[in-house]
Amino acid sequence: MSALVLASASARRGELLARLGIGFEVVPANLDERVAPGEAPVAYAERMARAKAAAVAPSRPDAWVVGADTVVALQDAILGKPENAAQARAMLEALAGRTHHVITGYCLRRGASEHVRVVTTEVDVAPLDAREIEAYVGSGEWRDKAGGYAIQGVFGYAVRAVRGSYTNVVGLPLAEVRARIERAARRAGREPAAVRLVAVSKTRPPEDVRAALWAGQRVFGENYAQELRDKARALGGASPAPEWHFIGPLQKNKVKYVVGTAVLVHAIESAELAAEIDRRAAARGLTQDVLVEVNLAREPQKHGVAPEEVGALVAALRALGHVRCRGLMTMAPLAERAEASRPHFRALRILAAQLDLAELSMGMTQDLEVAVEEGATLVRVGSAIFGARE
Repeated sequence: MSALVLASASARRGELLARLGIGFEVVPANLDERVAPGEAPVAYAERMARAKAAAVAPSRPDAWVVGADTVVALQDAILGKPENAAQARAMLEALAGRTHHVITGYCLRRGASEHVRVVTTEVDVAPLDAREIEAYVGSGEWRDKAGGYAIQGVFGYAVRAVRGSYTNVVGLPLAEVRARIERAARRAGREPAAVRLVAVSKTRPPEDVRAALWAGQRVFGENYAQELRDKARALGGASPAPEWHFIGPLQKNKVKYVVGTAVLVHAIESAELAAEIDRRAAARGLTQDVLVEVNLAREPQKHGVAPEEVGALVAALRALGHVRCRGLMTMAPLAERAEASRPHFRALRILAAQLDLAELSMGMTQDLEVAVEEGATLVRVGSAIFGARE
């Protein structure tokens, strides 16, 4: 019996999970899916996701059950699945030349534990004439599709823009970050597998991390030492297990919460901090992997050592018995254009090569492609995975 159950017969959702290499079992939830009078699209998507998970969960008490429901909304009107060609034609006529919303609710449930989220994507459809609409209706692709279309099929030609997650439109709100990394790596002649995605989960509850684990994410970055400790405890029995990285500034009195919990500490900026990590690691009989944070732009409000000080700090780390320096980390200055980060990422790559260091932690949501093109082995992404923090 699988540890993950998809409470949906949707072939598209199954394909997305399979593409990520996640084993799962399909147990459809047979429910009345009619919209309640006056029910808003977001409320409907959330209600149906909860109901599907709740319907299947009792029969699979030891598994995580995923319930999901996707609706197409034009203004506040829900466009369901057309029952016939005439309804499909009417929906396409309404969507043509306009912006609509695709809303997916999903619920991850195990026993009484429940995590619910709703994701909304904006889709712009090009103007369509009667001939184009008739040709699409004739293809039959509209059958069993909310809103009467499938973006991953023939109808893709009519979509002018997607703002938000493309996979949400397909039917499950998986982040598009991996695809962005893969495209950037291939442009630079690199293997996508050489780049690891660190999902920045700071301030997010353990349930969000668990949901991301089931979506195929493995590495998570935390900025606060005690939050890392608490979250690691809460997810101690999770399977698959998360790999924790500590990516924020670290005070010496908080080292005890990080050593041995974080696989990698990204932001070493002094020999004194490294010495405390070495002491704690020695007491636990382990070697702690770390990165040196470099303030390439010399921004006074940011942490990190100046470029000319990196060599001396790396030498000090290499003299320690229980700390292993694996590479460098940097944060580029905030800028309107991702290209503005390129000189900083390139400088970090050159500096790491001079010091014979392999790991480069650089790039975030807004500039990850540039970072990957310049050699990043670790990219730290939060909002593109979990949404903007409140």
